[in-house]
Amino acid sequence: MLEQYTKPPLSHEEQLQLLKDRGLLVEDDSKAMHLLHHISYYRLSCYWHLLLQQPKYLHRF
Repeated sequence: MLEQYTKPPLSHEEQLQLLKDRGLLVEDDSKAMHLLHHISYYRLSCYWHLLLQQPKYLHRF
């Protein structure tokens, strides 16, 4: 039996706020929104993974 995925998806606005709450400095919100919309949070995450503080599992910039 497959396990149900219960975590709700975040809107692009909520994704941007989550990144800011984790300490990412965003100079241009409209550009960040454009990137999240056209490239996606998941695809961008491999680039900002390098910016995460140790321990990385805390997801803090």
